[in-house]
Amino acid sequence: MKYPFILSQEKLTDLSLLLELKILPEIIYFEGHFEGMPVLAGVVQIGWVLHYAALFLEVDKSKFQQIVQMKFTQVIRPDMVVSLSIELKGDALTFKYFSGDVVYAVGKLKSSK
Repeated sequence: MKYPFILSQEKLTDLSLLLELKILPEIIYFEGHFEGMPVLAGVVQIGWVLHYAALFLEVDKSKFQQIVQMKFTQVIRPDMVVSLSIELKGDALTFKYFSGDVVYAVGKLKSSK
């Protein structure tokens, strides 16, 4: 399994989306990252943002090749429930992984147009 289970999805506007995700322990990216204390790698989180932006906002994910801003503040572990907000603003795709007041990651990806 490559993707989390979507508990809820809400397309806020044509350019923004809010997902609630259950991070299942069976996700393949936990294997070997790290033994005894699995965490979700940042590159996987970025990949999911692009995947869901393409799926729900119909963006061409291949155009987003530049990371303008990225901050990982907390680890995401198996069995967690997190929200993911994604918004397309011009040529930038902004995102945030969070749960209540806890922010796990925020970032901005820029399109090459």
